[in-house]
Amino acid sequence: MVILSTVKQTDFSTLKIRLLHSNIIPFKTICYYVINWSKSGISRINIIANIAAFIPLGFLLLRLLDKGNKFKKIILISLILSLLFEIIQLITGIGNFDIDDVILNVIGSMVGVIVYNLFEKVKT
Repeated sequence: MVILSTVKQTDFSTLKIRLLHSNIIPFKTICYYVINWSKSGISRINIIANIAAFIPLGFLLLRLLDKGNKFKKIILISLILSLLFEIIQLITGIGNFDIDDVILNVIGSMVGVIVYNLFEKVKT
């Protein structure tokens, strides 16, 4: 019994520490990376990778969704999926929760939609 209560308390303390190290302020990390764009390769990699990771999702959702307001649906699905990934990172401790990653991922989906639409126009 004592062991179980210690484990639960330790897990909660760890989650609390992860929360303290999370970024919940929109554009905080993005602004830091943009300011340090030329100084740090990590800044460029982080922004580009977070956008690039969700470009295929924009393509896929555009093809899968029915007629109607696809744009809002793609934003919502991208937002939920990215937020889910960030929450999993927070809970498991694999990576850090950063709301800016969610913003960049949604931008990536929108880039996917734009690129897909450009290809469709060129094709016709």
